Amino acid sequence: MVTVETSTRVNHTSMAEALDKQGFKTKKGSRTNTPPSRAWVAAALKNRYYIGKLIYKGAEYQGNHPPIIDPDTFDRVQQVLATKRQGEKQRKHPHYLKSTINCGRCNGRLCYGRSKSRNGDYYQYFFCINRQKKRNNCDLPYLPVIEVEQAVEDHYRNLYLPKTTRDEIIALFGQALIKRNQTIQTDIERQQARLRTLADQRKKLLALHYQEANPTARRHLNQAFYDQITLDTEGITYHRLTQPCQLILQPDFIKKLRTETKNHSPHTERSGSRETVMVGLAGIEPATNRL
Repeated sequence: MVTVETSTRVNHTSMAEALDKQGFKTKKGSRTNTPPSRAWVAAALKNRYYIGKLIYKGAEYQGNHPPIIDPDTFDRVQQVLATKRQGEKQRKHPHYLKSTINCGRCNGRLCYGRSKSRNGDYYQYFFCINRQKKRNNCDLPYLPVIEVEQAVEDHYRNLYLPKTTRDEIIALFGQALIKRNQTIQTDIERQQARLRTLADQRKKLLALHYQEANPTARRHLNQAFYDQITLDTEGITYHRLTQPCQLILQPDFIKKLRTETKNHSPHTERSGSRETVMVGLAGIEPATNRL
């Protein structure tokens, strides 16, 4: 068997070639003994059959066949594949701002690079992929990493909610969660604890972002607030907030939240709500195991 490395070095083509060299064959339609293709490898890496599961009419069941890979390894592979789909190919030079920042002149993706000078020092920079590939006439020069990081850090000052507004949002979310889950006492306690945790995280979020967080956590926090940031030589020229942030920063968000909380009842919740302004239970943070 081929050992899959759960890192961003996963390459479907090279894996297919390695399987073929070891004599592994697949069946394609009526044809048998077909060498593994890149598409077959891509599908196999996401197939939960190999961890002992079966899918029937959209529902997943535990199969009777023995798994050939453990769930932890399978989940790590899915995380790698998800990262690659988001354009974060960190094979050589990872940086937490990759896939978030774009060129302010042509909107091309800004890539991270690192070069070594004659005296042995390393120079880190971001460059426009469109200019490097000569896809257009973009003339954005290389941007020093330290300047880009500082510009993004300074840009966070634009994300501001008055303390009274923040406190009311937290209180209204608490009321809504209590009403929604009042028949399930254990779930109420869990959500209240989560609200307290979110309140504590809010107080130190920016400090954590650039003082305590490792690069992976920084990338997750950036992506929780921003879908895209564009930069030019003079700094940040444009940003697009994530949908939850856009929702919370709307002028009428508090008014809608008050109405939602006032009109909410356990009876209507059980019958299903067709329209809501509430943010999902995942909150404003990415709904993953990132933090």
